[in-house]
Amino acid sequence: MFKLDPKSKQLSREERLSEQQLHSWDWMNLAISKNGKELTYIKSSDGFGEFDIQNRTLKRTYLLRNDSPRNNPHPFREDSMWAVSKGIYSDKIWITHAEPFISWFDPTTGEGRTISTPLNEPIYDILISESEDHFWLLGENSNINSWNRKSNLIRTFNSDDGLPDIGVYGRAKGALLENGAFFGSKKGLVLIDSQFDIKTQTPAKTTISSVKVNYEEFDFDSLEEEKNTLEHNQNIVEFEFFSQSTALPKSTKYRYRLLGLYDEWRELNIGDRKVQFTNLDPGEYSFEVSSTNNAGHWGEVSKFDINISPPWWKTDIAYILYILSVFFSIYFIIVFRTRSLTKRAESLEKSVQLRTAELAQEKNKVELLLTKKNDEFANVSHEFRTPLTLILGPVQRLLSKGAEQDVKQLNIIQRNGYRLLRMVDQMLNMETFRVNSIVNRTPQDFFQIIWLATEAFQHIANEKNIVLKADRLEKVYFEFTADAFDKIILNLISNAIKYTPGGGTVEISSLRTTNNELLITVKDSGVGIPEDRQADIFERFQRVIDTEREHIVGAGIGLALVKDLVEAHGGYVELESEVGKGTKISTFLPIVNETSFEATESQVNEELAVMELMSITSQESILGEGKKAIKFEDTRNTVLIIEDNLDMLEYVRESIEPNYHVLIAKNGLEGVELALQHVPDVIISDIMMPKMDGYQVTKKLRESNITNHIPIILLTAKGDLESRLKGWREKADEYLTKPFSVDELLLRIKNLLDIRNILKKRFAELAFKQPEKSPITDEIGTGSSQDKEQQLFLEKLNEVLENNYTNSEIKVSDISQKISMSERQFHRKLKSIVDLTPREYLRRFRLDKAKVLLIDGKPSNFVTYEVGFSSQSYFGKCFKAQYGLSPSEFVNANT
Repeated sequence: MFKLDPKSKQLSREERLSEQQLHSWDWMNLAISKNGKELTYIKSSDGFGEFDIQNRTLKRTYLLRNDSPRNNPHPFREDSMWAVSKGIYSDKIWITHAEPFISWFDPTTGEGRTISTPLNEPIYDILISESEDHFWLLGENSNINSWNRKSNLIRTFNSDDGLPDIGVYGRAKGALLENGAFFGSKKGLVLIDSQFDIKTQTPAKTTISSVKVNYEEFDFDSLEEEKNTLEHNQNIVEFEFFSQSTALPKSTKYRYRLLGLYDEWRELNIGDRKVQFTNLDPGEYSFEVSSTNNAGHWGEVSKFDINISPPWWKTDIAYILYILSVFFSIYFIIVFRTRSLTKRAESLEKSVQLRTAELAQEKNKVELLLTKKNDEFANVSHEFRTPLTLILGPVQRLLSKGAEQDVKQLNIIQRNGYRLLRMVDQMLNMETFRVNSIVNRTPQDFFQIIWLATEAFQHIANEKNIVLKADRLEKVYFEFTADAFDKIILNLISNAIKYTPGGGTVEISSLRTTNNELLITVKDSGVGIPEDRQADIFERFQRVIDTEREHIVGAGIGLALVKDLVEAHGGYVELESEVGKGTKISTFLPIVNETSFEATESQVNEELAVMELMSITSQESILGEGKKAIKFEDTRNTVLIIEDNLDMLEYVRESIEPNYHVLIAKNGLEGVELALQHVPDVIISDIMMPKMDGYQVTKKLRESNITNHIPIILLTAKGDLESRLKGWREKADEYLTKPFSVDELLLRIKNLLDIRNILKKRFAELAFKQPEKSPITDEIGTGSSQDKEQQLFLEKLNEVLENNYTNSEIKVSDISQKISMSERQFHRKLKSIVDLTPREYLRRFRLDKAKVLLIDGKPSNFVTYEVGFSSQSYFGKCFKAQYGLSPSEFVNANT
């Protein structure tokens, strides 16, 4: 151990410590620190001791072993201690750990703490100032760091400052002096002046000394300009710069960035002062550079702006010319293409007209032959049906007048007569459907027909305790000959009910396939068909007869007829069946595009339905209530009867049903709901009823724009003057008291409908007059409040059409939605006012608009699309049907 006298700068050798004093101490990592008591602390690998300089004694003061908690008051790991140092005026012992932090330990209190430093490198030794605010930290690579703890400023001394290698792992250590610090090194002691003030260092200023463009010097005078403009091919730029800070130039660092290319700063290696950018795209750039001072702080930013111009073919004017060129190219292409297509269309139209004429001639020949054949089949049908009619007619009369003991026999005759008639029709259909499948196909509404057919069979299904339901039905259309689709559906449902025992189910469902087909499934839970007989089930006169089916009558024609009819209309039938579990018949039929035709209201053939019902009706089901189960929508006027007395309800129904289609409601509330849903032609209502009386019903219907046009007859036992006046005040049309004459009731209904028909014609005439010449309300003049309401309705409808008639895609549902009605309500309402369907009314409206345009000199092809027609030929056909002249003839007649 050596001792240095700072004043005399003499180095003397101290006495060697005895082997006993050095016992168990590791002197390989020795740190010495002087405190105020002339004591030096020596650190070993497992703790540190106190060395009394005057007495030359060394004792183990603090052990830092983990296995000795008593002697290890602070949990510093013994293998992490590197050096210790004692404060001058405090009792704290400072410890380094070969990590970027330091620790202190107070042996008097046993307290300790770890303190982080701004260094990012290990600390191997530490020296502390008197105030313990300034530290000298021995770092990696023999760097000595002066750290001001208060300001957190740090100054690093290294080989660039002339500092020799002082070593880390050897015996070289540091000690505090009055004005600084000295450290031992391999070459001697190194003295560092502690008066160095980091805070006095000024920021470094960086100067751009040279700019080269395409490896040639750039004019420095332009550095003062706001922007330095370069050509598009001057895209290689090199910058050279230097720092004006003269202190420690070897340690100066530079960083730079080129705004417009990237925004992040990039540092250069120490000693590099040049940076080059190549292949710069046209645009504006700003080069920025800064350097560090001797304290390592980044200084002011110097910048140099350049603007690289784009080539002429990338300028704004060039792009405008490009766009104009493309636009005119497309324009000329479209013009040329349009002219070419127009010529081609004209040529095709001539060819089509010629071919159409030829086909028309052939069609006339075929229709003549078919007419002759149909006449023959009609004669055969007549010969079969005439005697059957002569049988069934008298039976019906005998049933209405016959004695009770004869009714059962008459019912048997009637039921079997209908079955015979059904079989005759089926056999005739087997021969005639091939003729009818070629011509006279009309669109059939699948949903409506299924719904009506299900309704027709519901009563007999209930009688047999069979659940008959139709769900998941699609709203689609097929093209079928008259009654063909009715025969298919009625046969399938009839067959399913016929072979399903009581307590079973019959389900009708549909599914649209990806091939634009509709899958119609009729599934029952009946007795099923044996697998070996399933191949024959669609053959004529083939029936599956066993003990479970022998009581079921039939000729084996129904399913064969179904198969032939379906295949004749482009479909096919599949069968799945299992004995004891039931049968499922799947029918695939092609769907018709709704936009290709004018949809009409489809109906089930009543006679066919009656025959199918009678073929499966039990003897008891035809007594008294048989006719109530069949409700059909037909061309007859519809009368709604609202009556809470069921006997009276049945009496009125039977009285008027031969002449009108009848709807019935058992109370006022139900009657209003049915009126809003079906919009009947006449309403007959009692006054004294539960839930809503007749006066309230009348008032409610008159307030609704959907039903305010319907004639209302109040039929009641209240015949006093006050009751009649109240009925008139609620705007009832007729008032009859009970008892009443059926003939009078029928005559009142007829008169109301006749008056309504007269008003229909009047409204139809006035609805299409030009509003500026003759508004509907002005033409009608004074009239009943109901008539005025209908006038307002037509004016509102015309206003809607005025704004939409040019749209060829508009549908009846769109119009009904605009006037706040359902499609069905709108259809019934308009039909009852002007005797035109919504489609007919829209077509008439468009034709009237077309007539005005033609008079004004507009060409026919322009008028066609202007008024909402999508086909010129269809427009001409409709125009001639309405006015008796083609558009061209009309124009000639009005010029």
